[in-house]
Amino acid sequence: ESHCTGSLWDRVEVENTSMHHMQMTGCTFNGSTFKGVQMRHTTLSEGVLYGTVFDQSDVIESDFSQSLVERCTFQLCQITRANFQRSQLVGCRFLGGELMRTQFQHAMLIRTFFLNEPRLDINLGRADFAHAFLMDCDLQGMNLYAANFENALLVRVNFSGANLVNANFTNAVLVECQLHMADTSG
Repeated sequence: ESHCTGSLWDRVEVENTSMHHMQMTGCTFNGSTFKGVQMRHTTLSEGVLYGTVFDQSDVIESDFSQSLVERCTFQLCQITRANFQRSQLVGCRFLGGELMRTQFQHAMLIRTFFLNEPRLDINLGRADFAHAFLMDCDLQGMNLYAANFENALLVRVNFSGANLVNANFTNAVLVECQLHMADTSG
């Protein structure tokens, strides 16, 4: 298990390597690229990620909590059970990938887009957005089966065509959200 607390990763390119269980608390990642990197159980909490790309990387159960994640791209990544609690995601793009049970509790997502890729649809089933604030986000066509939006504030979120079967919107506030053709049964 490696540690590199508070380090600056400026335009670093990491490819096809293992960084499992690495502790990178409080680090800053500026314009860095992680392609095909195995980062399961990696801690990236309390950091700043700006313009960083995760391409076909495995960040299952990794911890991004309390981080500023701005203009980052997660392309075809395995992100299941990752922790984004109390993080700010601004202008981020999730392009394909597995995000089941990902934790976004108390997070703020602004202009963040979740887009299906021809090779792999995004699965946000059972993702937890409890107490989160989402504004101008695109969840169009996403699988949000049994996702939790309890006590969330959702402003201009596009849920058109999304699978919202058994999703929990208890005490959620939806303002100018689009739900055209969304499946809200259950």
